Amino acid sequence: MLYADGADTVLGHSVQTLCRAVAELHPDTAARCPEWATLDLFYIPTRYPDALPDGVPAEVYTRTQADAAIALAAETVAFAAGRVRDTAP
Repeated sequence: MLYADGADTVLGHSVQTLCRAVAELHPDTAARCPEWATLDLFYIPTRYPDALPDGVPAEVYTRTQADAAIALAAETVAFAAGRVRDTAP
């Protein structure tokens, strides 16, 4: 969405930070940012076996959490894709 709005460079991986930037341009998205930001919980700890203090991701995260994160990510992407499609010339 940021690129579609004319951004030249978008840096970072934090959904929360990116969502805040989008919300500055599209205030109606701000209400969804806290929920979407929960995806940040899965960024580092699920990718690195030493990111958790006492365990590995496969022992800490459940299938239910994974399925919920995938559904939330799909919702987020679908929302953004719809917005970009709606604003395309």
